[in-house]
Amino acid sequence: MPDHVHLLLTISRNISIADAVRAIKARSSFWMTKQGVKDFSWQNGYAIFSVSSSVAPKVRKYIQNQEEHHRKQNADEEITTFYDRHGVPIEVRE
Repeated sequence: MPDHVHLLLTISRNISIADAVRAIKARSSFWMTKQGVKDFSWQNGYAIFSVSSSVAPKVRKYIQNQEEHHRKQNADEEITTFYDRHGVPIEVRE
């Protein structure tokens, strides 16, 4: 997608989610710069969802078909709908 990315990761319990996201953003920004991309930048925030390994194949399929999903809803609408459906308040940090 041109404006966001979905990742399905297994993160060691020895690293915080914030540290993992920081490393992914830093390393991918460095890589994009090496590729000659001049106007790439990450947004400040991110959304994290924890899933059990039994659901991972379904999540993987969703990620592979995200372009189709986003024809119906953009990423912001989708996250808001997901949070509302599960009764999770959206926490916005500046």
